[in-house]
Amino acid sequence: MFRRLAAYLMCAVCLLHCAALSEAASEFQTETALADGIYSADFITDSSMFRINEALDGKGTLTVSNGVITIHITLNSKKIVNLYPGKAEDAKRDGATLLQPTEDQVTYPDGWTETVYGFDVPVPALEAEFDLALVGTKGKWYDHKVKVSNPVIISPEKEFLIPQEFSFSGGSGRVAITCEQVWMENGQAMASIAFSSPHYTYVKVEGIEYPCTNDENRSVAVIPVNLNENMEISAQTTAMSTPHEISYSLYIGLGAPDNEISGLKWRNSLALKYAEGFTVDFYDGGYALIDVKDSARYLVVPESMPVPEGLNPAIIVLQKPLDHIYMSASAVMSLFDALNALDAVRFSSLTQDNWYVENAAAAMERGEILFAGKYNEPNYEMLLLGGCDLAVESMMILHVPQVRELIELLKIPVFVDRSSNEPHPLGRVEWIKLYGVLLDRQGEAETVFDRQALLVESLDIPEGSAPFVAFFSIRPDGSVTVRGSSDYIARSIELAGGHYVFESVSGQETNASVTITMETFYMCALDADYLIYNSAIEKPVYSIDELISTQPLLSDFKTVGTGNVFSTKRSLYQSTDEIGTFIEDLRKMLSGETDDMVFLYKLQ
Repeated sequence: MFRRLAAYLMCAVCLLHCAALSEAASEFQTETALADGIYSADFITDSSMFRINEALDGKGTLTVSNGVITIHITLNSKKIVNLYPGKAEDAKRDGATLLQPTEDQVTYPDGWTETVYGFDVPVPALEAEFDLALVGTKGKWYDHKVKVSNPVIISPEKEFLIPQEFSFSGGSGRVAITCEQVWMENGQAMASIAFSSPHYTYVKVEGIEYPCTNDENRSVAVIPVNLNENMEISAQTTAMSTPHEISYSLYIGLGAPDNEISGLKWRNSLALKYAEGFTVDFYDGGYALIDVKDSARYLVVPESMPVPEGLNPAIIVLQKPLDHIYMSASAVMSLFDALNALDAVRFSSLTQDNWYVENAAAAMERGEILFAGKYNEPNYEMLLLGGCDLAVESMMILHVPQVRELIELLKIPVFVDRSSNEPHPLGRVEWIKLYGVLLDRQGEAETVFDRQALLVESLDIPEGSAPFVAFFSIRPDGSVTVRGSSDYIARSIELAGGHYVFESVSGQETNASVTITMETFYMCALDADYLIYNSAIEKPVYSIDELISTQPLLSDFKTVGTGNVFSTKRSLYQSTDEIGTFIEDLRKMLSGETDDMVFLYKLQ
């Protein structure tokens, strides 16, 4: 009883703290004169040990949205592991909301790159000191005073236009350039251009240098441009032994439709029901243009057919047949298996014993699929000599851009699968239609998707209040891992007729794992109707007693008394082709029909 009371008190403190932050943000919203947009700003601290990375000249990236200001700061190392907007004594209290680090990549003047920690810090007011506590690797908290000043606009909030035609020439061909948006500023067209390398420092237009902002994957500069005509620029890169300027020619057009390919006649587009992350346009002659949202465009060229002349160099060419694929996106292998297309996969980033797709493991045992190194350490020689014609990567490749660059340097196109960004669980399954286009198995893809969609769409969900479901795993340090409220697991629970209990603590826009304290978990899940232990990321458990042994507090939970405690099978996360089946399992669990579940089992 005392533990339950303490948990609820902790929750009340958290809510009051969040309300205070919201009130502070609201108060600042009425005071700031900054228009919505992105700025560069000075981040000043009271300690030489706590400062922005030396490669960034003390500058952070300031974002103003609806009057609320945050600044992203990149520090010198990973020795500062958390920040707290306030005093150290408050940061140490149970339930304190800490600022979690991001992994930022910085490039120093000598060309050396390093991965360090960055943080998004709320700014209550400009030009005024405020409290910001920090904790290092030794676990001790320290109080600091910081100030944010001198904001300089980088990207204003204006009417943005998406270029309908963009091309570039020049350089070595190893780095691609994209133009994401164009806007007018004081009568001059401005554009945000991005290089697919983090090593560019500035872009020069008519003798004037425009600085680049860098992250771990690319370099972005805002420059004045001439629309609908060729223009010359140069850009400095530090990727070589000494900095070099490279000349490019750009063309930014606003007149042609996105799906127009010179020399090809458009036929129709692929019909999609749930997926929002890609489109496919078909052209006479068997050509197809795949546009992956926030990523890249790919032209699928039929076997023995030529690449169209004058093709935008930003479009990646995928020449069929694609039958020596390096599969580095584990969630995609099941889609290939469902299409009976494992013979197109020659290389794998997982070893045989790490595959839960049985046919993939069997193919590796027979030597038909070869282990070619992990996604961040591929065997480049094996891929090159083995005739690899496509690397299918998960979004993890975005954390190691140098690996992607090296693969592309070998003339192996890289396709980044972004199905995990889909807001609807069946949207993930629908990516099988994209792979059906690549593998000439569109009919099979439609059949697989329709079968999974029907399972979900035909579920009989009773009216009334939804049962509360907790989906979690317990880490060795005692903290708890749950899924974000927009993650496909949370959405699957809702589609099955349940209510995800961690919606209020895991973030409305988060579609990945979130770590919470045991106290927060206790408060949220104590009275849940069902517990589902995630055995995919921690050691599997097979009984309620075994689960309680990992955390004795679980003995207080309502579900321990009712016996409604379940676990996932470890194959779940490699079974993208059967997400509909998983949602059907959830419905069976909520209905008490637990005998024929595929991905869930009841703990004894």
